Amino acid sequence: MSWDSGFDHVTRVDELNGTWYCEMRIPLVSLGVKQINSGAEWRINFYRCDGTRHPKRRRSLAWSPTTVESFHTPSCFGIIRFEE
Repeated sequence: MSWDSGFDHVTRVDELNGTWYCEMRIPLVSLGVKQINSGAEWRINFYRCDGTRHPKRRRSLAWSPTTVESFHTPSCFGIIRFEE
């Protein structure tokens, strides 16, 4: 549990339009990556648990829904492509 990714984020809520925004910065070194080449594709998902810690009342939100109970389903993740 001593690992620290250096992850940084900023969130914002647009109450008028009912939209939640999050900007994230994850240092490549924390992922064991030295550089990302243009055209590289990664499977990725963005997942948010909303509400109480009680499992029956919690809402789960995903950028690419996994359609199963677990969000640890990489085959259901979306794909991002890095461009210059």
